Amino acid sequence: MNLLAHPANLSVVWRVFCLALLSPESLAVDVPRLAQVPAPIDFGSIPPRTPLSSTLSWTNSGTAPLVIRDIKVSCSCLQPEARTLTVEPGSRGTIEVGVLAPDPSGPFLETLTFASNDPDHASGTVEFRGTIFRKIEAIPDFAVLAITPDSGTNESVRLRIVNHGPEPVEIGEPRGNNPAFEARLVRGASGTDPELFVRATRPLANANHFAVFKLSTSSAEVPELTVTVYVPGLPAVAVTPREIRLAPRTSGQAEEQVGTVFLRGTTDESLVVSNLVVHPPGARVDLETRQPGRLFVAHLRFPADFEPSTNSPAELLFHTNHPRFPVVRVPIVSTAADR
Repeated sequence: MNLLAHPANLSVVWRVFCLALLSPESLAVDVPRLAQVPAPIDFGSIPPRTPLSSTLSWTNSGTAPLVIRDIKVSCSCLQPEARTLTVEPGSRGTIEVGVLAPDPSGPFLETLTFASNDPDHASGTVEFRGTIFRKIEAIPDFAVLAITPDSGTNESVRLRIVNHGPEPVEIGEPRGNNPAFEARLVRGASGTDPELFVRATRPLANANHFAVFKLSTSSAEVPELTVTVYVPGLPAVAVTPREIRLAPRTSGQAEEQVGTVFLRGTTDESLVVSNLVVHPPGARVDLETRQPGRLFVAHLRFPADFEPSTNSPAELLFHTNHPRFPVVRVPIVSTAADR
């Protein structure tokens, strides 16, 4: 029997013959190959906010164009000159990245990520690292002075002036921009770090306060040090929230409304809260002691027909043992006024 006599069999034999004539190279598909990924960048020890740059390179050993895309950075301190890059087969492509060194002292690490059309290397990450070094610095250079209006002027915060270099450095007297604060520089014995003590010179009102002090140095690299002291505006008796907001009453409303007010004592003295009442009458208020002498919670329940009066102020009123806050009032308002 002659198999080639049948037309279908002859077609099969012809296809096999044609495939045998094709070389393996002629059957290959062109693909990009990412042969070289940018190495991590280590800047070593550098001064703060130093402008730097680095060149990242990608090598394509494939037979199709390599596309580097979706370049993203972990912070605005990294500024690549381009967000995409095409590298022809057998070539190397580069992108320049500007780097602004951060300000805080110590090690830092930022990253640049990218995607590619290489099926074996669909994404990658490049690390930028280094250590911010100050020859002279104040530790900390931003300090919080936790005082309240009745704390007096005895509270202070301490900062150290540290010289990391081998040569001695002279430190000048502090110069401040806020007369409500004063700073005192204490120079220790030889070989010890000077210390800066900052305190409030008078009781402070219930607001946030800042003081900036500058100190001249004999160092040409760091001619001046700057330190900032912050006092959060915290009253001796803190009330949260500052007002109780009720939804407007609607006809047929049957459900009561509830409210919660936190009362916190922020001084060393034990706080006593008493005589809680609501005006106008009708609401129920219960006092919960969360932390004796320190934290209390007022739970309020307003009946469905309760509505703040337009003739007299609606409020939660309570007494405390603090001499500056004998009576505290928390307004009760309707959210209808917001409309």
